[in-house]
Amino acid sequence: MSSVCVITRAILKEHTEPVLTSFYLEKDKLTEVHPHLEGRSLLGNIYVGKVKHVVKNIDAAFVEIAGGQTCYLPFKEAQAPVLTNRRWDGRLLAGDEILVQVMRDALKTKEPALTAKISLEGRLAAVVLDGGHGVRYSKQLPKETADHFREVLQSVTVPDGMTLVVRTAAGDAADTALLREANALLEKAQKLLSVGRSRTVFSMISEERPGWLIELLSHKQLPDKIVTDE
Repeated sequence: MSSVCVITRAILKEHTEPVLTSFYLEKDKLTEVHPHLEGRSLLGNIYVGKVKHVVKNIDAAFVEIAGGQTCYLPFKEAQAPVLTNRRWDGRLLAGDEILVQVMRDALKTKEPALTAKISLEGRLAAVVLDGGHGVRYSKQLPKETADHFREVLQSVTVPDGMTLVVRTAAGDAADTALLREANALLEKAQKLLSVGRSRTVFSMISEERPGWLIELLSHKQLPDKIVTDE
C-alpha cells in the first residue's frame, strides 16, 4: 500500500491573512488539492477606476472600481498613473479615470488599497508601469550575474513608462527562459495598456489567479488530467 503525504500550506499574499490549502502527494506525485475557496479576494486585479474624492490632508484619493467598491489610493502610489480620459499633468482630480491594481484586500473597516503602479509578475521577471524606462535588477543578484543579464537583455525593448525588473529567481535560470518571460510580460503589459485605454470606466481589465492555483502550478510534476467537483 502506497503512502500518502498531506501538505497543508498557508498561502499568504502581502497584507492579507493566510488561507490554508491541502495538497495530497502520493509517492511525490500530486494527487489531490483541496483549495480554500471562501470569500473573494480582489488582490492583484486591475481595473479602470474613477476618482471620487481627492483628500489632500491624508495624501490620498478614494477611487471607485467595479461593483461600486470604493478603494483607497495613496498619492505615493499614483506618481505616474495611466489616465484614460485625459493626459496626466501631475495632478489627480475628482472624475479622473485611472488604471489601478488592488494591492491590499479590505481589512475590517478599511477599504481595499490600490496602486497605480501596475505590476505584472512572472517567476523570473516583472514589468511595472511606473513611468520609468529600462531594466532594474534585484539587489539579491550577484553583480556578475546582473552584468551578464545586461548583455542578455540588450535585444529587449522596454517601452517608455515601463520598467522591467529581473527577479532573484532568475539567477538560476537559463538565458532563453529569462528572455522568453521578459518579452511575454512586456507584450502583456502593452496589450493591457491598449485594452485599458479603450474600456469603459469600472471595467475589470485583468483578474489575478487565486493563490491556490498559483501554488498548484508551481509543482514540478503535474497530473495528466484533473477531475474537479466544480
